[in-house]
Amino acid sequence: MHRRDGPAAVARVERELRRVNAALNDSDLPNFVKALAPPGLREFQKKLEALASGRLPKPKPSGHLQRLAAQHAALLLQEHHVRVTSTRTPLNWC
Repeated sequence: MHRRDGPAAVARVERELRRVNAALNDSDLPNFVKALAPPGLREFQKKLEALASGRLPKPKPSGHLQRLAAQHAALLLQEHHVRVTSTRTPLNWC
């Protein structure tokens, strides 16, 4: 999703949730169907409404590619019998 399309996409989801809430409040809808609705749907719709009305935060850079590069580097070092240690997480992927 492009950054500029984010608020519009959030607004679309919020509008659809509003329609779902209206349909669930229809008096002709059987009660057992209303009971199938997930709890907190109305609260989720309100949060999306607040997000759509304001600016979305900047996306955080993903460390996925850095982790992948570190994994490949560690595997290469191990192939050449160089001991590899980690200070934060166990190297269970090696």
